[in-house]
Amino acid sequence: MTNSINHPWGISKKMREKMGNTWADMDFSINPRLSTVNMRERLMEQPVGELHLANLDIKMKYSDLMRLNKHMKKYVNKSYHSSIEEKFTVEVKSHTFFLNKKEIQRLEETINITTKSVIRKYELGLYL
Repeated sequence: MTNSINHPWGISKKMREKMGNTWADMDFSINPRLSTVNMRERLMEQPVGELHLANLDIKMKYSDLMRLNKHMKKYVNKSYHSSIEEKFTVEVKSHTFFLNKKEIQRLEETINITTKSVIRKYELGLYL
């Protein structure tokens, strides 16, 4: 899995116990079949990969990724002053998740890094 963003297999057992399985298993796998032609001609419809969240694999297009990136800032702000035990509803495409503050922050971080990585790889010409 070289196209993984969070590398969940590298998380220690101690960290997994502290943060929980949802936090530890959260990842985004970038589609290895992205191409420069598709990125240039129809960027928003380009399937960029799968979000792995709470034992679900959610296929994401670039437009879904951008929309989620925008909404994640709202979720982070909403959960900022909350306790770690408090859960919030987070909508990802047609799925509803109940995540705590740390999981929301991790999801926002993952989506933000994925958005930047996909565009940076395109700019550098790494999709051949």
